[in-house]
Amino acid sequence: MSTEITEKHGKKVTTYLPYDGLAQPSRNGCSGPLAIA
Repeated sequence: MSTEITEKHGKKVTTYLPYDGLAQPSRNGCSGPLAIA
């Protein structure tokens, strides 16, 4: 569920991501958590 939201909202979702650790790399390309997972 979280991964789908990240794919659509991208950088905006990083502000309220449940996994803050993975949210940091997500700011660089909006696919941080998706790439790691």
